[in-house]
Parts: sequence; structure tokens; C-alpha cells
Amino acid sequence: MPGGHTEIHRVPDLTHVLRRDTGRPTLRSYRRLLREPVDPELLALVATWLQARLREPSGAPAEERRTTRS
Repeated sequence: MPGGHTEIHRVPDLTHVLRRDTGRPTLRSYRRLLREPVDPELLALVATWLQARLREPSGAPAEERRTTRS
């Protein structure tokens, strides 16, 4: 893996369109699934991961980082 932080989570019944569906996958289910919001558990996992990665080791948020060039 290219030198980054990685976590693996298995969200039950999550489809490749990032919605949960407990039913049998069919082409007809796409229209229904795409009307639903992205799975909230998935969004929470991604947000938590990003928050942890966008902080400096000192704990400073990414938006407070400054790059200086000589």
C-alpha cells in the first residue's frame, strides 16, 4: 500500500452505491437505493477517519497548518 493510513470496516448490507440493502441485489433496486441517502454509519466512519488524519501530530487542525518557503 502506498504509505498511507488504512482502516478496514465491513458495514453489513452496504452496497457498492453506498446504501444498505438487505434484499437480493437487482437492477431494479438501483433506482430505489439512489433515492436514499448515503449510509449514515459509513459517513460517520469516513468523517472520523478524516478528522484523525487531517490533524498534525501536535493536534493542530489541517486548516491551521502553514507552509513557508525560503
